[in-house]
Amino acid sequence: MQLLLCQPDPHKASRAEKAEKEILGKVKASLTDKDLTGLVRATQELRLKQATPDPPEAMRSVPSLSLQDIPREPTTVPKEVGYINGVKVLQHDLFTNDVLYTDIVFDMSSLKQELLPLVPLFCFALQTMKTKDTRFLGLHHLVLRKTGGISIAPMIQSTEDPCCHIIVRGKAMARRAEDLFDLINHLLQEVQFTDHRRLKQLVSNAIVEYQQSVEGQNIVAVRMEAKLNVFGWICEQFIGISNLEFLQALEKKVDQDWEKISSSLEEIRKSLFTRKRCIINMTAEGKNLTKSEQFVGKFLDLLPGNSPCATTTWNARLPCVNEAIIIPTPVNHVGKSVNIHNTGYRVNGRTYVISTFLAGARTWLPDRTLISGAVCASYRFDNYSGACSFLRSGDTNLLKTLDRYDNTGDFLRRLEMDNDTLKKVIIQTLKHDSCKYPDPRAKGYNSLMQYLTGATEEERKRRHEEILSTSLKDFKEFADAFDAVKDKGWLLRWEHQKMFMRH
Repeated sequence: MQLLLCQPDPHKASRAEKAEKEILGKVKASLTDKDLTGLVRATQELRLKQATPDPPEAMRSVPSLSLQDIPREPTTVPKEVGYINGVKVLQHDLFTNDVLYTDIVFDMSSLKQELLPLVPLFCFALQTMKTKDTRFLGLHHLVLRKTGGISIAPMIQSTEDPCCHIIVRGKAMARRAEDLFDLINHLLQEVQFTDHRRLKQLVSNAIVEYQQSVEGQNIVAVRMEAKLNVFGWICEQFIGISNLEFLQALEKKVDQDWEKISSSLEEIRKSLFTRKRCIINMTAEGKNLTKSEQFVGKFLDLLPGNSPCATTTWNARLPCVNEAIIIPTPVNHVGKSVNIHNTGYRVNGRTYVISTFLAGARTWLPDRTLISGAVCASYRFDNYSGACSFLRSGDTNLLKTLDRYDNTGDFLRRLEMDNDTLKKVIIQTLKHDSCKYPDPRAKGYNSLMQYLTGATEEERKRRHEEILSTSLKDFKEFADAFDAVKDKGWLLRWEHQKMFMRH
């Protein structure tokens, strides 16, 4: 047996930085004063060119859409709602070239609140642990051989009451529909949580994957919203810092309390995988949908009828305090989040246009950041919860940045926007709202999401009309609502200890 021990090199980054400085120093030493003056001048000219907008006559020469070119009603996806064995089934008759796409949705409302942080690991374990008769690799190869893939993951949608589900997504050629549903049943009901060593490995892998893929802005945004509403808190348990803390604590408990962890995973399975409140979503040609119904019925017959647990209500948030997260990172992040709903303001289609404008605008940042590229800024708005989040990376002027966040209302109130600019923002909003899902699988999935969140066709038409009728007056109304809550938000900083001490 060979043991390979891998250790990080703590001095690698400093050596690379030193080598880069030496190379740049040699290049600079080889330049004459005239060369250096030319580089400075070229840099200044480039920055000026980047900061100077194109003249109106040049912009008018570029072909563009007008609002008259936009359909007056949103795009729709054919949908037929029916029942198989008492379970609701959504069918979308679309051309898929004989491929069957399915999404199986299991409601999570019967799950105990204390088990929520375990859900991502539970979904991962279903796809990476063995069954009684099949080892993991054998099952994995079987899925790849007979289908186009099967995934299991938690799905959260922001609504007035958080919409939280486990969603199983799969695809296969229509002639393999029976194999697809048989394999899904195999994963959901026959995977065993008895391999202590394998589960410990999964926990360790999940920690490493989190640490390698973490994105500071997303973590900051999720954690801030977790202070504002239950939806944000659930997201924090699934993908935020709380999830990492849970996994690190779980790694220590795997050896000490293995039976309890295994029992909790089984409890999640029994609570969720039942016919009660299950929804099947299928996208294919009509003939293939009809042929697949018998296999859906067989799959549903194998599921328990009801959950042994009663419906529960989750009511948790992170403490409403400002936070600083100290982490060894070269890039810091600063965010502030407020809840616009606290003013009584209610979201409509025009709010989507304002959000699109703010997400693309950089006017609320210091002018120098428009050119340097050293700062990345973003704005996020949750249309259901009312959470407005401002985020900025690479910040060196904390107080000035916070002033810019808080002065968003003044910026919108003083905003002057010609009809052409407003038209572009409206079209960009409609692109995100209506044309985001061009392929048949995504169309069927988008229709499912609309169904789960209660977005009716009448509501979508109303929102579409409101987007098209947005005016500058709507920006001013949003500014008033923002000003009413700007002092009631929460600040979060994600940065290196040295940067934290400077601020």
